[in-house]
Amino acid sequence: MGEGEQEQKVDGVHYTQKTYTFKKIKDKEILLDVYSVDNGSIEPASKQPAVLFFHYGYVITGDRYAFPKWLLMAALRRGWTFISADHRCLPESTGHDAIEDCVDAYFFVVKDLSSGDSAIDPNRIIIAGSSGGGYCAVACSQRLVEKDASIEELSLKDRGTEIAIPRPVAVLAIYPMIDLLSPWWTTMNHEENTLSQKELDQVRGQIDQDIKNGHISLGERFAEKDEDLIYQSRWPVLQYVLQTFTYADYLSGIKGLSQKIALNSSVDWQQYKDMKARTVPESAQKLFPIDFDNMSSKFPPLFIVHGTGDRDVPIEDSKALVNRCGELTVPVRHWWLPGLEHCFDLEYDDLESSIGEKDLQVGPAGLRELIVTLDNFVCAKD
Repeated sequence: MGEGEQEQKVDGVHYTQKTYTFKKIKDKEILLDVYSVDNGSIEPASKQPAVLFFHYGYVITGDRYAFPKWLLMAALRRGWTFISADHRCLPESTGHDAIEDCVDAYFFVVKDLSSGDSAIDPNRIIIAGSSGGGYCAVACSQRLVEKDASIEELSLKDRGTEIAIPRPVAVLAIYPMIDLLSPWWTTMNHEENTLSQKELDQVRGQIDQDIKNGHISLGERFAEKDEDLIYQSRWPVLQYVLQTFTYADYLSGIKGLSQKIALNSSVDWQQYKDMKARTVPESAQKLFPIDFDNMSSKFPPLFIVHGTGDRDVPIEDSKALVNRCGELTVPVRHWWLPGLEHCFDLEYDDLESSIGEKDLQVGPAGLRELIVTLDNFVCAKD
């Protein structure tokens, strides 16, 4: 259901922004925003790709407004539709819930947004995300192409008629969180201890109460200034989860899982792999994309970018995903950008309006190459 429309113009690009409710949970509406250029009446042969984006924020905070502006502008300049969706967030909900919402957002795009005279080609939907949203993009795509799921199983019934659900044409992962059972996420103190023990106890108590009461969080819009982040309501929740190394606990909904993994983190690779299989219940294994043989050769072609100086999400996460895709012969293009840190790209508004000296630096140059490569690949699928 559309809930509003705004017309905007940026650097000569005219576009509209519409908000839709794509599902409801306990009377809480989960929304997505659709940004599109005005192409008039669209013939089926001229339909264009779309980007379905999941926001950054560790799957704990952020919302559908947390997306890189350069990616929005790159899509609009090509006549593509850009879609940014909310989803349920940790720790009140689990990774199962977040991924379910992401899959439902994809279904909504295919079933509702690409019908009729829409500009969206349902066969050329790119699933994308940054950081925690990169995890959502990979996990959602994996769910859509599970090795034991046929295309017939990925269908929706609408008034008695089955609607086939095309698989994503590509996945764009921007410094994604992926290897969430690695020592980085279960044992390593890579965050400053910003919360005191008293504050940790208070936040844990509030989290436990919210989970018990069935509270649902859809994240929180980021403050405009970085220095104001610490005053936001989701900030202590995020810091608690990172500071206590309990990410896997809240992702899976299994208390103590991170600690069990951490206690055996010093063994060799094969023993570590076997230990994870013994420790993580089968019901939670699908939450960890590169573990437990979850991925298959049907995974969409992957386009991935990560800065080598990232101190928040290690580049090793992305490299592990690339290696796993390589083992399965999934097509991959990757960009490892020297020295760049987490969220390096958020300062870029538009990479293609004009090219100045700053735009020749590692970040903008690498992202422009990524855009052109992705564009060529997706357009070849027309």
